[in-house]
Amino acid sequence: MKLKGKTPRPVGRNEPCLCGSGKKYKKCCLALQNMSSLAVKRQPIDPVNRAKELWEEYDAKPSERLVTQIYPLQSSGEIIEKLHGLTPRHGENAIHVKNLVTVLLNMGRLLEASYFCSRLTSIEPSADNYYLLGMIASYRSDLVNLNLAWQKLVSPEVSDKRELVIRTAALFCARRIQEAGLTAHEMIAGFSSDMFVNELAAYIAIEVNDSMLAKIVATNKVWAERLNPRAHLTQRLMRLVRSSLLEILKESGTSNE
Repeated sequence: MKLKGKTPRPVGRNEPCLCGSGKKYKKCCLALQNMSSLAVKRQPIDPVNRAKELWEEYDAKPSERLVTQIYPLQSSGEIIEKLHGLTPRHGENAIHVKNLVTVLLNMGRLLEASYFCSRLTSIEPSADNYYLLGMIASYRSDLVNLNLAWQKLVSPEVSDKRELVIRTAALFCARRIQEAGLTAHEMIAGFSSDMFVNELAAYIAIEVNDSMLAKIVATNKVWAERLNPRAHLTQRLMRLVRSSLLEILKESGTSNE
């Protein structure tokens, strides 16, 4: 049933305000409405309630993205405790354990990250998880887990040569530097966008004094974009590249003579 009569016409911005103040609508009630809407938008977020909402969302559908959103709202200890508490209820859910490993890695707690990553591989023995275990083990110079990860990655199912990365890391950690240098070029050719691989290659290049490998790493766009120019590793790498260029210039100068 439709009501009889005309619907009220919307007031124009430059027309007199309906409140009877005599001012234009844009300088009277419209301005007040805009100010009130801005005040609502600028209300501070309650971190406790927001964290609870995110945890409820995470509990329904766990994801690493949600953990990164919760991170600024809660302490790392609370997040670890919550993730660890969620794991048994979900029957050792691999997603929870992997997120726990991520949080521990961000905090630099490598020993705990290694322990939970070992548990992760027992729950979900995938190539990705063994690769992650190998990466953590390389940072700790943990040859036992490096060897385990390499053995698990050497299989017909793993076609992207991740076993080569872990084997190179194992050789480097075992101080078999020359052998690591031989496999480093092939390793970085297949994983040029992987930051871990670039960092490993940089260390190997410095150790074996391989200027060609150093140049490949230094000119990598992915590496250069995320690189800290003040970092000790970067400075050593660039010194190696510069010294090799100087040698080339000297050789070309003597040959011209």
